[in-house]
Amino acid sequence: MTDPTPGDRRWAFLLAVGVSDVGTGLYLPVAVLYLVDRGLGQALTGSILATGALISLPLPAFVGHLVDRFGARPVLASAMWLQAASMCCYLLVTGPAMAWVGAILGALGIRVFWSSVFALAADLAGRTRPDRFFARTSAVASSCFALGGLTAAMLTAWGGSRVYAWAIAVNMVTFLIAGGLVLVVRPRRRTPPAGAVGGRLRDVLADRPFVAFTAVGCLLALVPTSLSTLAPIYLDRDLGAPDWLPGVLLAAVTIGVGVAAAPVTALAGRTTRSRALAWCAAGMALWSGSMAAGSALPGWAVAGWVLAWVPILILTQAMQGPVSNGLVTTLAPDELRGRYLAVFQYSYGVAGVIAPALLALGDWVPTAPWLVLAIAAVAAAAGMLLLGTRLPGHIQRHAPADVAPEAGSRVAAE
Repeated sequence: MTDPTPGDRRWAFLLAVGVSDVGTGLYLPVAVLYLVDRGLGQALTGSILATGALISLPLPAFVGHLVDRFGARPVLASAMWLQAASMCCYLLVTGPAMAWVGAILGALGIRVFWSSVFALAADLAGRTRPDRFFARTSAVASSCFALGGLTAAMLTAWGGSRVYAWAIAVNMVTFLIAGGLVLVVRPRRRTPPAGAVGGRLRDVLADRPFVAFTAVGCLLALVPTSLSTLAPIYLDRDLGAPDWLPGVLLAAVTIGVGVAAAPVTALAGRTTRSRALAWCAAGMALWSGSMAAGSALPGWAVAGWVLAWVPILILTQAMQGPVSNGLVTTLAPDELRGRYLAVFQYSYGVAGVIAPALLALGDWVPTAPWLVLAIAAVAAAAGMLLLGTRLPGHIQRHAPADVAPEAGSRVAAE
């Protein structure tokens, strides 16, 4: 892969990410409320959304193949338009059938999005500083998502359920626009190393350090994936926190990650990637433990306690995504990079399936989910340090010099 050029129109990519995230931030706070308001009920709405997520779970490996064959740009545009079609279905909901169709299309679009967006970002970033461009992308996404979320909060405070359909309609339009912007991007075509041949999925799975990193990444993804599922009900029902705290917590984290992504990634560049991710996991363990410890506090002290630990959560989430995807980008050979990045998304997919189970566990022992998250994060820290002994130096560095052609090949230390 060659480094980016001024004509790659990366501004269009960042604008597409920003536009789509404004719409998503506007939509997500009202998504469940809208379907319940349409008469589906909370239990049926939950089962519809969960089924869509499960159906989409096997998709990343196939999407990775499409990315490597046709490029990330058309695949990412298709993901945007799939999600626009999902929003259109939701606007037409009069019963469960159309809601099922909307949920499945939306879940497929989300899975295709996350399985292709980092491949296009990698094409634009080049090999020399992928972490920096991933951090910039993360900053744009987080800031725009927060803008959409805060707008949704203000609109629902003003108009209540009357604004739900408007939020979904705006999200549909933003996805249509974002898909068109993606097609404006002009990444340089990948140039595989001389003598390289196209690989298959089994070649990706044969890379044992990468598979191990993906497994450890699943543990690392549990905290950010579970946050919006576990925190609101735990704070409200179990800790007796003020009604405003869950919304403020999620907004503060989203805005904080957007602001901190670039400087935190630059700070992480002073050490190796595996060590940076180990510190990230340690911070997640500390934060999860603080949430469990909050159960011992009186209700009036919960808000101050939770908000005092927010900087730790922001630092860990700001570091995790850019450093993880930068490592995968550097680890993968050019002809298989799309599949590497897509398979790595299984770490988030599996974590997304585990999160509802932790919610059920909290019904039994309220602090149990947070203790599980803390233990998983400690295990992730240990796993990252162990992996650090298996990865060569050019993979570990955040801003390596131009990589030799063979450096992108399988790096397992046999």
